[in-house]
Amino acid sequence: RRGPAAAAAAVAAARARVGPEAADFLADVFWSELGIEQAERRRQWPPRSGKVALKLILGALDPYPL
Repeated sequence: RRGPAAAAAAVAAARARVGPEAADFLADVFWSELGIEQAERRRQWPPRSGKVALKLILGALDPYPL
């Protein structure tokens, strides 16, 4: 049975899998709805680097990589 505890465990596992900086970037893009460009600026990353980072991070979370 799935519930709030299972969801919290899944989020914690995903955060642990990608590491704290990547997890914070995902939180900014998906939960805070900053957008990739704003999340880049917040971290003082070069333009368009957020798209690459997002692809790598999501790839690390994919249980069935290509």
